[in-house]
Amino acid sequence: MNSPSATTKFGWSFCIPTAPGGEGQLSLVINSIISEFSDRSDFEIIVIGCCSLSKIKSLQASEDLKHIHFLPFTEKHFSFDWKCFRRAVKKGKFQDALMRGGWITRKKNLLVQNAHFDNICLMHDYVALKSGWREGFNQYGFDWNVCVNAVLNKNQTRHRDWLVWDYPEIGATLLPYEISHLSRFMYISGTYFCVKKNFFLAHPLNEGLHWGESEDVEWSIRVREHTNFSFNPYSQVCYVKEKALDEAPYCDDWQVRSLLLNAKLGLS
Repeated sequence: MNSPSATTKFGWSFCIPTAPGGEGQLSLVINSIISEFSDRSDFEIIVIGCCSLSKIKSLQASEDLKHIHFLPFTEKHFSFDWKCFRRAVKKGKFQDALMRGGWITRKKNLLVQNAHFDNICLMHDYVALKSGWREGFNQYGFDWNVCVNAVLNKNQTRHRDWLVWDYPEIGATLLPYEISHLSRFMYISGTYFCVKKNFFLAHPLNEGLHWGESEDVEWSIRVREHTNFSFNPYSQVCYVKEKALDEAPYCDDWQVRSLLLNAKLGLS
């Protein structure tokens, strides 16, 4: 792939980590992206992971495939960590003692390194663009380093999109969309966010962390020292699979903290 240039300022690279078994939902995500780019000249889709290429090709129109680049990736890799080693041996999973999967940080770093455009959209393989996403970003503008927008569950309720992580005396909870001055306490979910390529390359994900090890929390705390996070109110994305609605942000703890935060901010 070519390196970015001034002519690619407003183009988009959609970077999607995936794994075997998610081809159906990935196809829906790809279709949502392509439908937003009618001119089909200023975007690309990059997929990394051991998904079935033949199945993807069977689900996509042939003319769409030219916009999709597939990066090879070995899901299991050698990794020695005492905690993981002891845990795997205790469970009798001896292969997992030295070979680990879920290397989401490596996948995402490789995706951005191979991206052509300056505007990066890092999204999991079940996050689809809602109609008007592209125009919403054109309306909002491109003067940001890290930007998110509303992230909706399949039932259209709000999920973890714009939130604080370590607000004093409160902790983690959803943040009202209109509040834009609390980046120093915020966390950006790794499920979906937009970032400038050069900013990400300067602040890559920590490849010592794997999926489920709060790799997005570590990244957020590190990069918020270097930029303010931005919220685009004009675009939306939506999950194409069901997510548990009894977990954060809808568990009791998060709901209570949301009320406390709103009170501190003087909101009803």
